Amino acid sequence: MSRMTFIDNRVGYTANIVNKPAEYEDLIVESNDMKIYGESESPDCPNNGGFCHLYHKSGMISPMGLWSGKDLHIASKSPLPPHNTMSISAWGTKCIFNRLEFINWNSTTKNGMKNNVFVISEFNSDYTPMMEFHDTKFINVSADAMAYIYDPPQKWAIIKDCGEWPCTGPQNALFSFKNT
Repeated sequence: MSRMTFIDNRVGYTANIVNKPAEYEDLIVESNDMKIYGESESPDCPNNGGFCHLYHKSGMISPMGLWSGKDLHIASKSPLPPHNTMSISAWGTKCIFNRLEFINWNSTTKNGMKNNVFVISEFNSDYTPMMEFHDTKFINVSADAMAYIYDPPQKWAIIKDCGEWPCTGPQNALFSFKNT
């Protein structure tokens, strides 16, 4: 994926890739020349009261490589959210991001909700692939807005998957930045 712009997104950009059914084959997720902006001037809760939607927001959710899942371009009605997965991870996934720009990120939204550049996917219990960033720019980004990495929920403690302890995919995230 290349040359895309994201502005003031609730969930943010992600790229999930499916490898049917080979777990260890190489899967490449590559994104180039993208701009990802934080909160815009468009209010989530307008002064006239018309509507109000309070959400935690993110610029980018960690990608996943999976054994099975939805097509890249979903052509039929699909349960929301579209980045939800019901598959185990494919271990050969490699994520490369070239020349991304993250612009205007504060740690909270104007309404006090979390606002992070990077968030580990809430559906990624098994494995978070390494994310390699090259020539990345952070423009007007607060240090405490950089990343939200959470503790795995207790409901992920399934005997057949990870035993008595929750799977630790979110805690094993690795971000590599070169020429940033």
